[in-house]
Amino acid sequence: MKELIGMPVMVHPQLTKDPYNERGNVGIILSSNPDHDDNFVGFSEKKLGVYASDALLVLKPADMLMKARSIHSDFIDIDKVIRHILADHPDRAMNVVRSNPTILDDVTMSLAEYLERGLHELQQRENKGRSR
Repeated sequence: MKELIGMPVMVHPQLTKDPYNERGNVGIILSSNPDHDDNFVGFSEKKLGVYASDALLVLKPADMLMKARSIHSDFIDIDKVIRHILADHPDRAMNVVRSNPTILDDVTMSLAEYLERGLHELQQRENKGRSR
């Protein structure tokens, strides 16, 4: 799935089995095979892991984060996440989330849910609109 390549993801912090020992770490999707639910994720120091889409967290779209911002007591970090997303720096946004686990559930969703909702297609259309 080409639209996932380059997307920053976080390995779910509560993942029970992680043979690559990257639980809670942020990486980038390098390749994806949806037929087998394999997502190849690159991490720092040239490490590579293969994860199912329900083991990876992605950022919710900015419009969904606005609701979280209005109800969460830690709205300052949620604002940082939104600003990084809007500035097209999702990797920086993901690092804010990593440094503040209290906002994790409000600003991320599993890659599986992201794909089920068709948000990857919406994101692709938005990115094409921005590049014009």
